[in-house]
Amino acid sequence: MRDPNGRGNAERRSKPRKRRRESYEDEETRVYSPGVGKVERRRRKPWKMILGFVLIIVAVAALSAVLGAYNFMKTLNPGTGSLEAAQEPAPSERTNILILGIDGGVNGNGDKLGRGPKRSDTMVVVSVDPDLKKVGVLSIPRDTRVRIPGRSGYDKIAHAHAYGGPELAMKTVEEFLGVPIHYYARADFEGFAKIIDTLGGIEMDVEKDMHYEDPAQGLKINLKAGRQVLDGDKALQFVRYRQYPNGDIGRVRAQQKFFAAVIDKFFQMKTVWKLPSLASQIKECLETNMDPEDMVRLGSILARMDTNSIEMAMVPGRDAMITDKGHTLSYWVADKPELQKVVDRLLRGIDKDANSLIKVDVLNGTGVAGLARALAERLAEEGYTINSVGNFSTQDIKQTRILNHMEDSDAANSVARALRRQGIQARIYRDVKLGEEGDVKVTVVVGEDFAEKAGDGGTEDGETP
Repeated sequence: MRDPNGRGNAERRSKPRKRRRESYEDEETRVYSPGVGKVERRRRKPWKMILGFVLIIVAVAALSAVLGAYNFMKTLNPGTGSLEAAQEPAPSERTNILILGIDGGVNGNGDKLGRGPKRSDTMVVVSVDPDLKKVGVLSIPRDTRVRIPGRSGYDKIAHAHAYGGPELAMKTVEEFLGVPIHYYARADFEGFAKIIDTLGGIEMDVEKDMHYEDPAQGLKINLKAGRQVLDGDKALQFVRYRQYPNGDIGRVRAQQKFFAAVIDKFFQMKTVWKLPSLASQIKECLETNMDPEDMVRLGSILARMDTNSIEMAMVPGRDAMITDKGHTLSYWVADKPELQKVVDRLLRGIDKDANSLIKVDVLNGTGVAGLARALAERLAEEGYTINSVGNFSTQDIKQTRILNHMEDSDAANSVARALRRQGIQARIYRDVKLGEEGDVKVTVVVGEDFAEKAGDGGTEDGETP
């Protein structure tokens, strides 16, 4: 999938450092050793707000209500992360965070059996859009079949963390989905259980008896069907259970159901009084590469949202048994056309059905041939109906502008957001009179600021539009 911002991976982040590879622990996974080739931690200045850490856990478990209790966080200090952030988004741009649930502790501490961090047990991308005031949450099944950068052939996406830690996991997800991943947050299961206990448990309707044991993982699941309040230990059993008819896909759907229940719990007023304890626990179980300033910025955005602003989905696809590297394994194979639609909606804020109702003229306001046609093609990719492509009355426009021919600004704002995804900050001007002659809602006058963004997308030399 093409990066919507037109940037290559090298532009979005520095080249990942090489890490030592261990021998296979089993037929599927190699272990990532965080102590070898570890990126040096940045020293962070003291900060008196933990709300950003609450934000990140909340993003996956939908704990955004905590951010409304801003004053409770002023006396608490955030933890530290170990990786440099990828290219940081501008304050008004969408921010994408990869949430990693690891059964092995964080910061290289390992689990109760003395093993270091391995495969990510849970992978979720949380996308915060300050313009639309929406949060998209996309769950990625751990068995999703992908290419992992730097490795041959296909593999399961959960193995990326085992091979190269959160840095390689970010890069893998970024290339798989075709969107930039700006930050990561890595949490361990023991901390998750403590947070649920502090909340007083989560009421759930467990649809079936759940029984499963895996001594190798130290995992024992024993839940009875029926409506009940799950404490931390039982909640952890619920979200880790995989013995559904459709395997990990059933687990992802159960997790989303659980997270929705957590949202409701956090919006109860009595939860506010538990914020100091929650903040302290979140700090202990979470590692992230976000700066405190970015946490506060995202926290202030989410504090203005409600539960209706959050939309969850899962990578669409199908189960398949595929032989790779001499082993026949079960994979989740993504349906790429359907996945693109989900990514457009949740992670890019693009509604192609709504965009198709907006008829747009694109005019070249420069002497550079092909700019209008190149921009029109990009708008068409996002679903906008292109009425015509031509030349503006003058050829000396420096900054791209939007002429709004409607009484309201909805269509113009939609096109403005699309241009921002192309790296263009266009101003909107009212021009209702021009729109009286037809049903064109918006005219985009392309300026010289788009020239460097257009690349080779223009037309033949001499054809100005």
